[in-house]
Amino acid sequence: MTNTPKNIEVEMRSQFSQDDYTRIYRYLMQNAQHLGADDKELHFYIYSDKLLKVANNITKQTAKISLKLNRIGAGNDFEEFEIYIGKNELETALKMMQIMTQDQVTYQYAYNIRDNFSYDGVEIALKYSNTWGYHAEFEIMVGDTSHISQAENDILLIADKLGVSIMTQNELKMVTLAIDTGYTQGKYTKGDTDLPTRPII
Repeated sequence: MTNTPKNIEVEMRSQFSQDDYTRIYRYLMQNAQHLGADDKELHFYIYSDKLLKVANNITKQTAKISLKLNRIGAGNDFEEFEIYIGKNELETALKMMQIMTQDQVTYQYAYNIRDNFSYDGVEIALKYSNTWGYHAEFEIMVGDTSHISQAENDILLIADKLGVSIMTQNELKMVTLAIDTGYTQGKYTKGDTDLPTRPII
């Protein structure tokens, strides 16, 4: 008997203030498993029904290409596929994406300051980005669609425990529409001196 691969990502998001970010960061550092910093440069190639992403992981010095078979605001669950590439292949991958997706997608760039946590069975990415501002992604990977509802309930319980609200699909759509039209909270790239800093514990 083989184990079913868990390639269905159940993800929910919450946006909040800098004060809430600091409060949640300090709480998770004390009460959750800190999986480490995970700062990234992200290149998004956005189709009408899916999302292609190239990630340059600044912290871990790794890179990968991801395909998500859904868009934010179109449901909490989607299949996700990933391929890790060498850092020396990053520029080639970006050139390939530009050629293959030209005139077919919306391109977006983001720089994420990110810390990953594991808390009561939920993976939490606590983040600041130049598009989403201060926010968190709550994630559980499942191998079967019958487990999606339970995963959503588990995430809602954790969000409630942290004192934050999960965004509705309509709220997610409104944010993504704003970002699609050029909305940003800053023009951050690696090396900028005005990047937000992590809270002091």
